[in-house]
Amino acid sequence: MKFPQNFLTPPGGSANPSLIHTGYHWLDQSIGGLYPGQVLIVSGSPGVGKSSFTLNITRNVTSATSLPMGGPRVHTLVVSNQSTIKRTVERLLSI
Repeated sequence: MKFPQNFLTPPGGSANPSLIHTGYHWLDQSIGGLYPGQVLIVSGSPGVGKSSFTLNITRNVTSATSLPMGGPRVHTLVVSNQSTIKRTVERLLSI
């Protein structure tokens, strides 16, 4: 899906400074980043890396380098119907 270049820029203004960077340059260029409170749903075929991708975004958005200047700490919630909490935490800590 292609968005107009000014999709994320309000008329007469600059891009929203509260957007949170995902850590994936191509994704941030496409969507501008994530809004606080936004829900991100990742789906796809089995074995294509959805969990790894999602956990990488989780790690990236909770790191200090992704936060807007002076912005609050970011909290995330990962929900998976294919993995236990223990396994998800182990994978997140191993990244």
